[in-house]
Parts: sequence; structure tokens; C-alpha cells
Amino acid sequence: MAMYTPMITAAAAIVATVGLGGTALAGHDEVKNDKVAKYTYELEPVQDSSIPNSQASGWTKITALPNGNVKVQVEASGLAPNLPHLMHLHDVLGPATSECPTGTPGDVVTVLDGAPSYGAIQLGLETQLADAAGTISYSAQFPAETPTATDPSVTLGDIAGSAQVVVHGIDFDGNGEYVINPDDPFAGQTSSIADAPLELTAPVLCGGIAN
Repeated sequence: MAMYTPMITAAAAIVATVGLGGTALAGHDEVKNDKVAKYTYELEPVQDSSIPNSQASGWTKITALPNGNVKVQVEASGLAPNLPHLMHLHDVLGPATSECPTGTPGDVVTVLDGAPSYGAIQLGLETQLADAAGTISYSAQFPAETPTATDPSVTLGDIAGSAQVVVHGIDFDGNGEYVINPDDPFAGQTSSIADAPLELTAPVLCGGIAN
């Protein structure tokens, strides 16, 4: 087994991923304050249930606050415990609409496989270390005028109601590490991003406008 340690390099490379998307429908929460726009979505598994250790769950909430900030919250469980999980806001931008990809039996959806559905990374969220139970809890605020990564003329506030939250990281062989393990048909694969293990970069959860 070969342990992969430069996760920051892999994360930086993922930020360059770009794709196009299909169509989906948006929705938002009912709120009493008309100055607050709140969007809550389920986070659902990207991979087919035949892919080992891939069936996590959770929710994400994106809130446009009166102070001009955008608050992003992510709660998830069933993730690879005690391992880091990269997270990003994705969006297609333009006339097309982002959606979450759907896996097929026996075939892992890679980060590049997912890009045509959920689009490019528009904002990197802080990598979260799952606890021993495989749960993460994340909350952060960003200025609404933060430019998106692929088009600085489009801001975070513009995509608050259309972005997808994508969480990465699946310990296919359950050995407690993100490694390239030649003895496992899934963990033995290398990601197309920075030659990182597929376990590190594979999308595990997605949620947003498509849900």
C-alpha cells in the first residue's frame, strides 16, 4: 500500500475542475424575515449502493444574511471516520443548471465524472475531519460579493440558491487510510487529479438545486 500525504496539493488541483450541467429545479425554505433567503437541501450519496462504504447522508443549508454575508452549513454522517473530507460549492453558471450525478452499479463516480453534472468548483470550503463516528459539522460565513472561481463577475450571492455542495472522500477498503491499495478493485484506483488515491477525491455526497 502506498500512503498519500500531500492532500493540499490534490485539493488545489481539484479546484481547477470544470464541467457543464443539465437541468434541475430549485426550492427554498419558508422564512418569516423577507431579508433572509434560506436554502436547505438533503445531501445524498453520489455513488451507487454497490460501491463499498459510500452511503453517507446529511443536509446542507445556504443562507443569504441581512449583513451581506452568505452562511454555508453542512451536517453529514456515515462518512469515513477519522479521515479528512474535502468540500466545495459547485455551480455550472450561465443558462445551464447544476445537478447531482447518479452512480451506476460497480462503477465509481470520479471527481471528473461528476463535473459535467454539478459544474466547476466556485468556492472551496474548509476540509473537515470526520470524527470516530464518521460525522462532520461545518458552518462558515463568506461575503456575498466573493467572486466565483470561474467567473469573477458572478458572486457567491448570485449562486446562493443554485450551488451544489459536494463532499469528497470514501474509504473503499475500510482500512482507515486514503491509500492506493492494489489488492482492492476500488481503493486500487488512482484519481485523475494529481495522482491522488481515488479514495481521497471521490465524491461521496452532493446536495443543492437538484434535490
